[in-house]
Amino acid sequence: MKIAIECDCILLQESLRIFLEKFYVPKKDCDFVIADKKMLCDKPVFLIDENSPYLKIPFTKENLISTLEEFYSAIQIDGTKITQNHQNYNFEEKISNLVDKFKIDLINLIKSEYEK
Repeated sequence: MKIAIECDCILLQESLRIFLEKFYVPKKDCDFVIADKKMLCDKPVFLIDENSPYLKIPFTKENLISTLEEFYSAIQIDGTKITQNHQNYNFEEKISNLVDKFKIDLINLIKSEYEK
């Protein structure tokens, strides 16, 4: 689990860095971002504020890590579903290509028989 932190509240940001020292990485290398405000990001965002669906202030270190692990597991499952859908698409594409090739070969065989 690799986490980046982007909070407006400096106190919250530094507390999170201390609590999550072994998980903290730069944003470009992270699995998800912890923020105290809604933000647009190409990574999943774990929101911490009064209305957060994940974690509300105040929280304990144990509560924080447990909730982050649950969040990380959830995004891993979503990523697996995307990968499986992509694999299914590739399989279907291979079958379609094979059927198209068979169809072309069959048409060429029929044409060659009728041209005699």
